[in-house]
Amino acid sequence: MERLGGNRGKDPMRAKMSPIFFQFLDAVFQILSQFPNAFEFNEHCLLHLANALTSGLYGTFVYDSYQQRKLAGVASRTVSVWTPLCAAASFFLNPDYTPVVGPLWVWTGHQALKLWTNYFLQHHELQTTRVAGKSLTPSASLTSALDTLSTHEPSPEE
Repeated sequence: MERLGGNRGKDPMRAKMSPIFFQFLDAVFQILSQFPNAFEFNEHCLLHLANALTSGLYGTFVYDSYQQRKLAGVASRTVSVWTPLCAAASFFLNPDYTPVVGPLWVWTGHQALKLWTNYFLQHHELQTTRVAGKSLTPSASLTSALDTLSTHEPSPEE
């Protein structure tokens, strides 16, 4: 459970939570945003994996290694994170998937980066916001604000 930060409250010296896999998922989301048809899976798949990381529902992400999971008997007491993905595969598949033969040339400039609003704002308490007479979800509101910020040109004094 250490990898998830599950023992943090008990022993601060054992706080070994590492966000590497989540960072990978966010990187995949960034590429998926630029190339929405290039992946056989959709954002629902990424959201499922990201939420599963800290949920404690799946044995896939507990302990620090396969050996520790095996010694703890995790496989007999939990379900794999892949079980729901396989059971409801059509929900996680991209209907617009088109195989790409060559490399994906990803734009890595900061202007291309997007906040993963469906992850970071999935539990946001505001349900809708009205802007200029339009009803927006929190995700759309924040995205609109971020778009405004990203198009801001700094003045010579800044």
